[in-house]
Amino acid sequence: MATKKATTKAAPKKKAPAKKTAPKKAVAAKVAEKNVEVESKLPRPGALIAEFLGAFVLTGAFFALFASGTDGIIGISLVLIVLVIVFGAISHAHFNPAISIALWANRKIGGVKTLLYIVAQVFGAMLAFLVFKAIFAASNGVDIFSGSEALIIDNLINKQGITQEMIDEAGGLAQFAQANGFSDLAQLAERIGIQTFVDNNISGKGLTVFFSELIGAIIFGLGVGVAYFKRSKPVVKALALGFGLFAGLVVGGSAVILNPAVAGALGSFSHGWGGDVADVMWPIVAYVVATIAGVIIGSTAYRYMLKDSCCCGDSCPCDGKDCGKQCDSSCCKK
Repeated sequence: MATKKATTKAAPKKKAPAKKTAPKKAVAAKVAEKNVEVESKLPRPGALIAEFLGAFVLTGAFFALFASGTDGIIGISLVLIVLVIVFGAISHAHFNPAISIALWANRKIGGVKTLLYIVAQVFGAMLAFLVFKAIFAASNGVDIFSGSEALIIDNLINKQGITQEMIDEAGGLAQFAQANGFSDLAQLAERIGIQTFVDNNISGKGLTVFFSELIGAIIFGLGVGVAYFKRSKPVVKALALGFGLFAGLVVGGSAVILNPAVAGALGSFSHGWGGDVADVMWPIVAYVVATIAGVIIGSTAYRYMLKDSCCCGDSCPCDGKDCGKQCDSSCCKK
């Protein structure tokens, strides 16, 4: 008799539990975040070179154009626009310690990066001082940093038709100025278009220069805010910085520089050394403290105004975030 083999159905194989991938993603996100932090703390060499070259060229523009009035201000602003377009993708184009410190104060860059940027900017400005001083001395036969008297005499002889004998017969340059109806050399220099930062008597008008620099820096800071706190195309960023600098220089007046590195290279801090404390401190207070404070005030004010104008559900320009996808309370008001 045939026997039926017992058949047992194989139990269904249990599916292996799906591997959890969330932790891996979390780890990858943390690694990426660390890499971003490292990059923010240690800028790439190319960025430092860009800051060095940008500060060098911008300082050279001030050397060549600072005595040309409104035309010079336009030229300096155009140079900044070109520099931002060229180097913006490499270092974000600061070229100015006040901008770097303002971005650090608004937590846009790290402290180490800020310090390295400032070092690169200062070295670029000082190299420009050495190079352009030699160029001007070789081409014009006069040192533009030697003081206004040498520049006035050079201008009178080469552009005004005055001879050295006429100056000597008057008893010197000061007597020549008085004999021709000028109360002092400053009035004569202003009449013939001579201007130097070295001979700027900041000790006598310290508060005036301080507030002029502060107001000009606040205006420039608004342009900095547009450039760095709003999602903008490179050309728009360049125009914001260039026209911001133009507006700040125009409103601030002839003694305004709006860049501590450039101010140092132009010799603004050398005036008064060896004099009283006010003579020594006022240039630093005006061209460093006032400039940095003004740019921080202007850029931070623009940042908060921009935050207040954002609405959730719309494209949010604040800090480069897209609030159309997710409402971010740090960017948009609820």
